[in-house]
Amino acid sequence: MIFRRALFSVLLILPLSLVAFLPWMQGVQAGTLATAPSLAALKGHHILLDPGHGGWDPGFVNRDGVQEKTINLQIALLLAEMLRKNGATVTLTRTSDRSLSTPSHPGFPDAKHEDLAHRARLGKAVGAEVVLSIHQNSFSDPRVHGPQLFLDPQDPAATRLAGLLQERLNAVAMTQRAPIDARRLHMVHDPGLPAVVVETGFLSNPEEAARLRDPNYQRALVQAMVDSLAAYFCGETPSDEKSALPS
Repeated sequence: MIFRRALFSVLLILPLSLVAFLPWMQGVQAGTLATAPSLAALKGHHILLDPGHGGWDPGFVNRDGVQEKTINLQIALLLAEMLRKNGATVTLTRTSDRSLSTPSHPGFPDAKHEDLAHRARLGKAVGAEVVLSIHQNSFSDPRVHGPQLFLDPQDPAATRLAGLLQERLNAVAMTQRAPIDARRLHMVHDPGLPAVVVETGFLSNPEEAARLRDPNYQRALVQAMVDSLAAYFCGETPSDEKSALPS
């Protein structure tokens, strides 16, 4: 009886799991992912990666207890690894579960302001050429899903980079989003160089949250970002005009 119940559970869970991962699997099989540029273009370029939140600040926490800060760091570390393998120099604002605020500011909002100020200044301090701040999204409607890019549309370089990223991430997630004007965000405006906030998905969507925790899906997202950065340094522009226009 126990065996039968266990077998039934496996048979029930497996189809549900396949449904959760079907969108991006279909995208790969259908060949909808953007063509990869020459990754040699990454060699010698310096990129700042900012895994959002950390330490006392978990970011968004969904109903299953998944913390945004954890997914941000997992994706950023994998992205750093793949960029370095292709000759890029990568600096991360954090490589562990910590905040960039000092112990003298342990509470919100002072600690948050200090944390963001440190992140925003680091790009210029280390000589980075572009900044990608990695985050996860949330919304009151659990059906909303897909990667979302935030940028300052007054910065032509950031606009081009965001368009390239949005286009390739849309292909992975099978969505049709466009970048959003968020020029007042600290990590968009304050770094003083092309900066984009990359929200790779919605943790408030149960199916997408499951995909965002899957190493294979994370790798697909990261490959899209690696290809986008290579295209950016090659001087490419988004092929889809909608991906390049902030909404």
